[in-house]
Amino acid sequence: MDTHDTNETSLSIEELAERTQTPVRTVRYYIAEKMLPGPGSRGKGAAYTEEHLLRLRLIRRLTERRAPLAEIRAVMARVTGAEVRALLAEEDARAQTLERATQAVSPKAYIAALLDQARAPQSPKKPPPDASPLRMAPPDTAAPASPSVTTPMSAWRRVELAPGVELHIQAEAEQRYRALIERVLRVKRDDE
Repeated sequence: MDTHDTNETSLSIEELAERTQTPVRTVRYYIAEKMLPGPGSRGKGAAYTEEHLLRLRLIRRLTERRAPLAEIRAVMARVTGAEVRALLAEEDARAQTLERATQAVSPKAYIAALLDQARAPQSPKKPPPDASPLRMAPPDTAAPASPSVTTPMSAWRRVELAPGVELHIQAEAEQRYRALIERVLRVKRDDE
């Protein structure tokens, strides 16, 4: 996450892209897809504001958690500046928690950290009636995609790690993450 001061009121598209570690081409795509508002002017004098910076950071956080673009577009279309700040703070906190958990020394500690996060009391805030699934989803899961946006179903393997705790492995990802999966299963076997 960027630590630059965001008090500047005018950024070029290159500065905006650099501060969010987003390719300029992707910033233009988000604007074309109505996920990010366009600049105040066109051409070389196009200026982006702190609002653009915060919105782009939120979009990046939501894409990191694999939220469908259609849902991100819907959220970004209706949130105000204050709501962007609040959602960004929530997403930053969630990402920080998961980052700490992934730096754990063992798969067992990682799973324990995820379970601790799931057990943590949820804030008693009620979402507005028109809130999107992204706002209502628990902080450790992405909202499910609607059937019209999903890709064709793929095969999954389910492994029960403990009562009420399951590991779901997508067939296409099993080879790629075989070492990690084996470490998790080894911890499960060691606990039995």
